[in-house]
Amino acid sequence: MRASIPHRVSGVRQPLSLSKRPASCARPLRRAEGTRTSPLANDHGFSLVELIVAFSIFAVFLSVFIAGLIGLTRTTATATNRIEASTSVGLLYQRIDPTVRFAQEINAPGVSGGRAYIEYFTGADASSDVKNHCTQLRYDPTAATISMRRWSWTGGTSHQDPPSGTAWQTLAADVLPGGTGAPATYPFTRTKATLDAPYQRLVLQLRVGAEGYSAETTSTNTFIARNTTVLSETNTGGQVCDGGGTVERP
Repeated sequence: MRASIPHRVSGVRQPLSLSKRPASCARPLRRAEGTRTSPLANDHGFSLVELIVAFSIFAVFLSVFIAGLIGLTRTTATATNRIEASTSVGLLYQRIDPTVRFAQEINAPGVSGGRAYIEYFTGADASSDVKNHCTQLRYDPTAATISMRRWSWTGGTSHQDPPSGTAWQTLAADVLPGGTGAPATYPFTRTKATLDAPYQRLVLQLRVGAEGYSAETTSTNTFIARNTTVLSETNTGGQVCDGGGTVERP
């Protein structure tokens, strides 16, 4: 049995049924159990502006990363070339020093065919094999190398040409030109013996490094020929290692 509450409408008393509810009091609808909303239901993607901004940020980070990588590569290459240049110079000095130390004569350096040359002579009495030796050094700016060849003979003369086919041995590579102020006979300089400095000296001034890298090694070293004197033949204008009267400088 339904209860009713009387109310007035335009002066007429009307019953109000409790079974009727206002629309504002209606029960909200509920999703049926067991149904789910797709996670992509509200996914509408990216706008063109968002993509442009994202790629711009990525491009900035990528450019910074590449610049850092290039800098690291250059630094590594420079350090590697500097180490190799220093090692090459050290090995060159080790090869030359024992041959110059016991020399009795050092020729004045000269240039032939665009290459610089210098020779020095070691007599049999100062050699371990009791033979005369001539050593010739050559700088080739085109090949950027310093090479050496040696020949030996017996007898009492210091004037002997190299045998035909005497081979050259490369002592150093990547030898750069001397640059402004370098002597014409770069990298070789010969200092005569004097009363104050009684031995002849071979001065070797080098710039070694790879082209394109700021990794060159500059070095100047003086080798003293301890068997030379102020009376040495080459100290007064003569020459050695010149069997035909002229030193062969190919």
